[in-house]
Amino acid sequence: MILPTLLCIVFFYLKSFTVSAVFADEAYIVDWQIQNIGSSYQCIINDDSNNVLVVLSDMDDKSLLTYLNETNGRLLSRHLLDFKAIDAMQVKDTSNFLLKDSYNQIHAFESEHGFPTELNLDGVKFKSSCSPNFKNINVGNQVLEVKDPETSLILFNATLPLNYKAIKFLETDYASLLKILIETDDARFIFQSYKNGELIDEWEKDESLNDIADFTFIEVTDKSIDTIADDLAAESNISNPLKAYSLRVSNNWRRMMSLLQRNNYNPGKILTELLSLQPDDEMDESVTTELNLKFGFSKYLVVVTKYGTVSALDITKKGSIVWQFHLDMNNVLSIEYNDQTEELTVVAQDGTFNIISTDKALHPVLKTSKRLDGGSIELIKRVPDQDKYFVRFTNQEKRIISFEGQVVGSKDLGKTFVTDHTEHDVFGHVVKEDGSVQDTWNVKMSSHEKIVAFAAREDYSPVNIGTVLGNRDVLYKYLYPNLAGFIVLNEKTQTLFINVIDTVTGELLHTQAQKDKPDTQFPVNIIFGENWFIYSYFSTEPIPEQKLVVVELYESLTANERISTPDTFMNSSKSLIKPAAISKAYFFPEIIKTMSLSHTKYGITTQALLLELESGQITYIPKVVLSARRKPESEMTDDDKKEFMASPYVPAIPLNDHFIITHYRNLFTGANSRLASVATNLESTSIICDIGHDIFCTRIAPSGQFDMMSPTFEKGKLLGTIVVLIALCFYLRPSVSTKKLKTMWLVKD
Repeated sequence: MILPTLLCIVFFYLKSFTVSAVFADEAYIVDWQIQNIGSSYQCIINDDSNNVLVVLSDMDDKSLLTYLNETNGRLLSRHLLDFKAIDAMQVKDTSNFLLKDSYNQIHAFESEHGFPTELNLDGVKFKSSCSPNFKNINVGNQVLEVKDPETSLILFNATLPLNYKAIKFLETDYASLLKILIETDDARFIFQSYKNGELIDEWEKDESLNDIADFTFIEVTDKSIDTIADDLAAESNISNPLKAYSLRVSNNWRRMMSLLQRNNYNPGKILTELLSLQPDDEMDESVTTELNLKFGFSKYLVVVTKYGTVSALDITKKGSIVWQFHLDMNNVLSIEYNDQTEELTVVAQDGTFNIISTDKALHPVLKTSKRLDGGSIELIKRVPDQDKYFVRFTNQEKRIISFEGQVVGSKDLGKTFVTDHTEHDVFGHVVKEDGSVQDTWNVKMSSHEKIVAFAAREDYSPVNIGTVLGNRDVLYKYLYPNLAGFIVLNEKTQTLFINVIDTVTGELLHTQAQKDKPDTQFPVNIIFGENWFIYSYFSTEPIPEQKLVVVELYESLTANERISTPDTFMNSSKSLIKPAAISKAYFFPEIIKTMSLSHTKYGITTQALLLELESGQITYIPKVVLSARRKPESEMTDDDKKEFMASPYVPAIPLNDHFIITHYRNLFTGANSRLASVATNLESTSIICDIGHDIFCTRIAPSGQFDMMSPTFEKGKLLGTIVVLIALCFYLRPSVSTKKLKTMWLVKD
């Protein structure tokens, strides 16, 4: 009886110290993509010979061709055209179709693969195939009727959906064939065919996630914690200690019985669940959900379209829609979530704002719908660490407003500084305690200059205040929090000027120029990290190249020399220390469209530079690779080589396939796509999302998965070995004690 009891105690002891593993090989499991076609199908062409539907839709200022399997609606391929098509025509008795652009030029394509083709168009008169032929067809009062062309008798009679909006495609032989594609009010497209006397839904495409204006993240809370909190609250309300203890025992007994019943009183299953020994592919969904909650993976990506549709997507379930809420709004600008009140605030350009109340991120209910009295909004952004907004109206009036839309006052706002910019100006404002906004400074560009990129320093709690060199000396980082960087294009000299300013006083702290003929037809980006910033641009001299430039800011370039004090960096009214800067440029083989930074819970993990490429891929580069202190190998001393993660300077950064987080996927991001990163409970891991025409999310670990177990880790064998060793120790303990006693009494065996 002693040994079984001992083993049970050991198992429960190990359970209390066991960490459930998160497997590393998660490609195509934790990442997902929502492929959109467009909020409006401009034209649909049917290729019966290949069982393909060709959909023509708009994407920014161009057109997108999408090929769908007619049978199941599976997306086969998409092609972004280099022109905007205004009409389409199916070429009779062929698998080809024609597109007409805005200049009335005709382009021929084959419908099986979507490749351009050469056709003899002599004598071909362009006739649009975009409008369905409704001859002998009546549509009205949610009813579709198809009549015989000769007798006018009704052949097909079908009921359309209640939210029916339009029929985008229709094909019939007036005998036994009827195929239609219906558009609904909520941006769904339903393909139906006539079978057994009624219209049957064959497949459906949801296009409600197009034209996204803004997004936010909601942390999904663990409801089991609420149950425990309720139990503790109930115990605290009981004055009698014996009754409170009795309540706790009954609750624990109830939980234990639930565990036994859930596993059919099977000891093996019970131990397996307690020790989390089952493989990932055998885990119950509730166990997977619990692990996602524990590790902070369970989050909702909440997006709002410019037409007022709010959708919550579950990141851990391939972006499935948890709920949708339709607001009577247009030209939406922003959406923000308040985790204290569990409310979403959606603001539109005309000043209308709606507050949606949620219960644990579920069950959305419209709480408030009002309109600001200042007119149309040009800019709105949240005041850091406040539930208030800085708003700039189109008449250039500036205010601090609350969710209720009133000018507010607060002592917390008395030391708040806000920076915003236009194409030709950078403005500094201070928020007074009464909530009013006062202009403090203005940096104005000349007539031939414009701002092409702007980034404020993100709010960081520094992990360390210096960089440790190979000889154990320290370079102290420039950690002044109120910094912003912006890039100015001088159109006369074709020069980029990169400026760093103090956002409190507007003082210029650092500037440098790029005179290698930047081509601003390509994207120009800048991001600001802890004590560094990185910018990207495309230069044409000496040869066309995409460039990445990193600039690191230090208090001094002399080791162990610290100039600042905490009071110096927190009081801008005093003479501010200007930074000492080191800069290094790198070449990159792809055009960079957008940049962002990874974020983790404590900021210990090395940050990664996230890159969205023009090719439709997303990759990342660890910050240690983009170091301004790297030297050519011939110039590195022994101390330089001893520095942590030191590597020789190589100007070209290759595109590493292992760091392409989109894998084989090809994203159509659109002109206004954005990259976002959100931390998880695991310091190694960050969730990355790209929100544009398509939506893509995944996880990355810039410093490696140091707090994750690999898929091949045999936890069962390890725990079994530990149990055997502990049991063996208890078994041998009497023999060892006897031997010691005999040794003390000089008794020979």
